[in-house]
Amino acid sequence: MISQPGEYVLGGDVTCLGPGDGIDIEASGVTLHLNGFTISGMYTVGPLFPSSAGIHVNSTGVPTLTMVRILGEGSTISGFQNGIVADNSAGSSAKSVTITNVCQDGILINAPPAPLPPTSQWKLQKDVVTNAPVGIFFGRRR
Repeated sequence: MISQPGEYVLGGDVTCLGPGDGIDIEASGVTLHLNGFTISGMYTVGPLFPSSAGIHVNSTGVPTLTMVRILGEGSTISGFQNGIVADNSAGSSAKSVTITNVCQDGILINAPPAPLPPTSQWKLQKDVVTNAPVGIFFGRRR
C-alpha cells in the first residue's frame, strides 16, 4: 500500500498468491514507476473472493485523489479481476502499461461525483489491453 505522496519505483516483480489487490494507492501526488516489471495475481472467480486489481487507486473512495501517475515503461499487469481500477480520482494518468489476462476490465475508471465528467479525469496514453472482456470502462461500476 502506498499511503504517502511521493515518487515510487518498483524494484522487482510483484506476485500476489491470494485474493486482493497487487498495489493500493491511497494518497494524492503519487508517481509509481513500474520499471518494466510484472504485477501478477491468481484471481479465482467465486462468491468467496473479493474483486481484485493489479493496481487500485483509492480503494476506499474517500476523499477524491488527484495527481496519481502510473508509468508502465514496458510493464505488465495480469491475472486479476481488473488491471487498473481508479475510484473517485481525478487529474491522474496511466502510461505505457500492458494489461492482459484479466477477468473483467483492463482499466476501470469509476468517476468522481458530478459535476466532473468521468472521461476528463484520467489520461490514458499508450496503454495496451488484451484478453479482457472489457478494455476500458469509464463510468460507475461496483
